[in-house]
Parts: sequence; C-alpha cells; structure tokens
Amino acid sequence: MATSDHELIRNTLARYAIGIDFKDWDTFSKAILDDAKITFQAPIGT
Repeated sequence: MATSDHELIRNTLARYAIGIDFKDWDTFSKAILDDAKITFQAPIGT
C-alpha cells in the first residue's frame, strides 16, 4: 500500500471514532459507505 493509502485509512478510522465518541453523526456518516447497513445495540449490563 502506498503512504497515501495508509493516510486515507487512518483518516477514515478517525472520522468513525470521532463520530461515535462525540455523537457527531455527520462526521460518522463520512466514514461509511452510503449503502452501509449498521445496527447498534445497548451495551450489555445497562
């Protein structure tokens, strides 16, 4: 992989994490494909 590929992957992972951590759904949506289907459940023990 080229360095630019690694940077793109790091940036995508960062957008995903920041979006989840801060509940910034606009940022989160930029980290996933438009046709992605994601299901979230409450953590166990809550």
